[in-house]
Parts: sequence; C-alpha cells; structure tokens
Amino acid sequence: MYKFELKKLFIIGLIATAFIGCGIVQAEQVAAQNQKYNSSQQYQAANEDMELYVIHTRRAIKNNWYPSTSSFEHTATLGLLIDPEGKLINCQILQSSSDNDFDNSLIEAAKKTVYSPLPKSYRGDKANIVLDFGMHRHTISK
Repeated sequence: MYKFELKKLFIIGLIATAFIGCGIVQAEQVAAQNQKYNSSQQYQAANEDMELYVIHTRRAIKNNWYPSTSSFEHTATLGLLIDPEGKLINCQILQSSSDNDFDNSLIEAAKKTVYSPLPKSYRGDKANIVLDFGMHRHTISK
C-alpha cells in the first residue's frame, strides 16, 4: 500500500512540476524528494515553493540577459545547479540554439544573476533546474 501511495505521489508530482512557466525540475530529483516527505500536504507545499522558486529564478536571469539583435528566432535550454544557499554551482547549455552569441549571452546572464536560497521546504542538497529561453520575432498585421 505504501509503495502504491508513493508512486501515486510521484506521478502527481511529475505532472505538477513538469512544466513550470518554461522551467522544469528534474524528474529524478522530484522522485528523491518524494521519499523524504511525511505527508502529501508537505509534498504539495514543497512543490509549490519550488515552482515559485523556478519562476523567480527564470525572471532573475531574464533581467540580466541581453541577447544580440541578431538572435531572433532562437531557443536554448539552460541547466543550472544551485546549492541550498543560492550559490550557482554550475550552469551549461543543455540544448544549443545553434547561435554561439545567443548561447553565450544566456550563460553570461546566468553567471551574473544573484540566486535566492532554495526554499526551506526543499529537502535536497542542491537543485537541478532546467529553463528554456527564446527570442521570437513578432509581426503586427493591419
């Protein structure tokens, strides 16, 4: 019975955190954290805290990001490893935009960003966060 409930919580957690406004918390990490919670209420609160953290992190990076004007129509995936105090341990491009200037501007923005400490409800020793960033040309028609 316990294993079934744990699997159920894991699936619910994956669905809840799968796409967080262009941010994804790694599935393995969600599964590992799932085992550390005593109740589904604690798990839900931790998920909500982490969702807000990912949204805030993406916004903070975006505020430091200045891609070149030639970077239209590009998208890249950025991976971050952050410790509990908010120190950036590692950042890398997980999926390139195929434009080195675009990718490098994203890495520079991630390195300039000051990160908040991880939420107190987060039980891990570091967080893997994956974020998509893109530039798209919008046309206005009459």
